Amino acid sequence: MPKLFITLVLILGGSIVGVFYLRPQWQEYKTSQAEAENLYNLSVELDELIQNRDSLIQTLNSVSREDLKRIDLALPQGARAAEFLTTLETLAKRNNIIMRQVDLIGESAPTPGQPRPGGTANLPRTGAYRELPMTLSVTGSYESFKFFLRDLEYNLRIIDVLGVSFSGSGRNQFDFTIKGKTYYQ
Repeated sequence: MPKLFITLVLILGGSIVGVFYLRPQWQEYKTSQAEAENLYNLSVELDELIQNRDSLIQTLNSVSREDLKRIDLALPQGARAAEFLTTLETLAKRNNIIMRQVDLIGESAPTPGQPRPGGTANLPRTGAYRELPMTLSVTGSYESFKFFLRDLEYNLRIIDVLGVSFSGSGRNQFDFTIKGKTYYQ
């Protein structure tokens, strides 16, 4: 009988030790295992992100300087209004069009360190680019104007023509007014 009593006490003691000591240790082990799995998953995700970053850097580095210049001409940093006006004047001369008036309806945000003229308004911001609305008045023949519009379309700088109006000013001469916009970063 004393052997049976000692066996029962040992079983009961083992159960008590299991409940009060081993069970919390088991829970701590499970928590550590779950945290290790989460860390492994994060490590795998970071490795994939690093691979993607390296791939993007390689793609960016593969863009030629000429293509970068073309992108800058299409969507320049800042309004570059003077450069844009020079381009319009060159296109007009090439197509025998007389430029009467050019109105750039907004001003770009000032360059850091540059003074900002009083009364200039910020242009509406649309996503990653800004718009520079314009109105252009020119005089020329219909054929010359048609070629001028074609050159505006094929110009590297993105120009949207929103409307064209015209009136006759003489023999085979018309006054054209173009409303449009160009874009910059």
